[in-house]
Amino acid sequence: MPTSSATPLADLTRVSPERVEVRFKPAAFINAAGIAAIMQERVKLCGTDPITILMVLPPDAEIDLAVMAADHYKANKSTDGLKAMAIVAESSMSELLVKLYFAYFPQGFPISIFLQEDEAKAWLDADFGAKRKA
Repeated sequence: MPTSSATPLADLTRVSPERVEVRFKPAAFINAAGIAAIMQERVKLCGTDPITILMVLPPDAEIDLAVMAADHYKANKSTDGLKAMAIVAESSMSELLVKLYFAYFPQGFPISIFLQEDEAKAWLDADFGAKRKA
């Protein structure tokens, strides 16, 4: 089973059995087709295994405002196995748009937005990591 993959918008890496990291490429223009491709690649990497996702949006990423009008997780049937998602928004505009998007399209798994990657990883490890006791 492969541990990494790429789409035109992002690189995906399964860094552990419990986590996939999605790193958008510099100056990525994030659109619906690109999001669908990322979701398909995640399913190829993990199937429906229970995982967390760390998503990193670079400061120069641009988001197509049309993306804000649809629930991409529902449209792409891409929520199976997702335990939690931590999003690192490296610009205030990305942070605002991500917060707005998930306010309109809440998901059935926890999502938290961070400005720093180490904080995002700590949240995932503390609350959803493999060492967490049930």
